[in-house]
Amino acid sequence: MHQVLLMPVLKLIKQDIDFLESKYPQLTYNHEENVIVGTLSFYLKYDSIEEEIKDKYKIEIDLSQVSDLGLPIVRETNGRILKIAEKKKLPFGDLHINNEEGEMCIILPPKVIEKYPNGFDLKILLEHLEEHFFWISYFEKCDKKPWKSYGHGELGQGNCILNSQ
Repeated sequence: MHQVLLMPVLKLIKQDIDFLESKYPQLTYNHEENVIVGTLSFYLKYDSIEEEIKDKYKIEIDLSQVSDLGLPIVRETNGRILKIAEKKKLPFGDLHINNEEGEMCIILPPKVIEKYPNGFDLKILLEHLEEHFFWISYFEKCDKKPWKSYGHGELGQGNCILNSQ
């Protein structure tokens, strides 16, 4: 789990808001609260996986709460991932949820530069979240992982370091 430190608040620019409205019409940016809320819908297929996944998740992206990785705090707000973990008799951390409020662990520190080479980018974040939710939906539906995942927290960081050597 990453700490929420006193990091600079992230703000969306007009280009980000236009992108959000055109590509993700079920997500809304609230200027006053500096959050993006709503439904993230996706229909994805990866070349290495036969199964297509169409799904949606209720989320909140809090741009005023920034982790020590420089990324906003993301929450799945409907409790769906917690229910999946409970149904499969798994600790919720195995599905990369940090707490019962639905705060998500979306990336390991060593991977941030690789995924976000120029720092926070809304387009990259939303594509990243789609990939993250695809993994969870596939696991829920097919009862297996669509691709290898890292462990949660310190275990994941250890896996990541070992894989890079």
